[in-house]
Amino acid sequence: LITFLSDGQTTRQGFRLKYQCGAEPVSNDHVSDYCNSVEVVTGTGTISHGPYDNDEQLCWFVTCDSPTNLRIEFAFFETEPKYDFVDVIEYDGGIHSSVIGHYSGYSLPFVSSMNMENSQAGFLIKFQSDRSISREGFSLKYRCGASSTSNPFNGYCDSGEVVTGTSTLSHLLYENNQNLCWFITCDSPTSLQLDFNFFDMQEVFDFVNVVEYDGSFHSNTVSYSGNTLPPSSSMEMVNGQTGYLITFLSDASKTRDGFFLSYQCGDSSNSSSPFDGYCDYGPTVTGAGTVSYGQPYDENEKWCWFITCDSATSLQLHFNSLLTQSNYDFVYVIEYDGSVHSNSDFYSGNTLPPSSSMNMVSNHSGYLIMFHSSAALSMVGFSLNYQCGDTAPLDLTPSANGHLDGYCEKVGGDTVTGSGTVSYGQPYDMDVYVCWFVTCDSPADHPSGISSQVPVWSRTRIK
Repeated sequence: LITFLSDGQTTRQGFRLKYQCGAEPVSNDHVSDYCNSVEVVTGTGTISHGPYDNDEQLCWFVTCDSPTNLRIEFAFFETEPKYDFVDVIEYDGGIHSSVIGHYSGYSLPFVSSMNMENSQAGFLIKFQSDRSISREGFSLKYRCGASSTSNPFNGYCDSGEVVTGTSTLSHLLYENNQNLCWFITCDSPTSLQLDFNFFDMQEVFDFVNVVEYDGSFHSNTVSYSGNTLPPSSSMEMVNGQTGYLITFLSDASKTRDGFFLSYQCGDSSNSSSPFDGYCDYGPTVTGAGTVSYGQPYDENEKWCWFITCDSATSLQLHFNSLLTQSNYDFVYVIEYDGSVHSNSDFYSGNTLPPSSSMNMVSNHSGYLIMFHSSAALSMVGFSLNYQCGDTAPLDLTPSANGHLDGYCEKVGGDTVTGSGTVSYGQPYDMDVYVCWFVTCDSPADHPSGISSQVPVWSRTRIK
């Protein structure tokens, strides 16, 4: 039962599907499902179209005279964003086809290639424009019998970074007009797994592509955009040159927060350390307490803490303070289930992160906290409380000097009460870090009327 439902607003082009009874192909007509007519091209050549007109629908089928490797590569691309599209459709010569690229805007699509199993296979290129604005169009090159390459970046980037083993890869707070590549591999043939922990791209315009590479040919390109976390990917490497090519492409308009992923060579179930892929080592803490770092921290630092409980129970985190260089220095909160990391959040600047909680699946579960600073300015750092169990709320009551926790342990501070003024400067000096604690002698005297131990912070750190 196929049902279709539209609302009372804007309409679109609709959909097309094919159906078949029996196992034999209906026909080798790869055109009728997508276009009324098509131009078939073979061998080696170029397809160009533009400047195009409104309300156009054109198709080209790229194939080879005999089964071989087929490769297409776009040299120019400019269509009206979100309205005019070029689709790249992979066709196996039978009844199976799949749209492997749906492109619009100004970003150059990536290379596509296939190993043809028969002479009926190929790529269908479909162009569709709407009834309004037009652009310059596109141009692509195709080649049968494309030679293999030992360079995983060939056709995607001039160069890139090669990473191996088990670690993380991130590109956060990206800029416009970027085209970046990373190749993830292992030192010897084994299993390779990718897990995205965070993903935020400008939808339709900025993309992350995951491309399989077997040491000679690229295949199975999957593109991701928007803010939905991509699924995990895994492969069994056939040789030491196999791996995943990760490509990132942004256009000239808006930017977003970027992406963060972890990768691992070997069976992920064999991971016995929560620090794998993030830090070489770090302290493990349990029960209830505080994790803090900084006051101030240094440049180019990377530290990890693993927070867990002695038995499977609930675990709570509550940030008391956060003051890092915005967009450059980050605190990561990463869930760990005893073998696999997931659900990574990262924080920067001076906005207090939300509280976090989990129901531990085992006494090996917990939160991995990672702090990473850049080579630029350093600032105060962060402080958080943790607690195992849910029998009582997280105790945030400061100790005798608890009002200094996370801010001023190293330098101390002045406590003032009653009514008065706190001021500093006129002018202030460089490399100054001063704290004051403002409180009242009794709850009734406090402006909020709740507790004499509720801190109101005034802090200065200039570098």
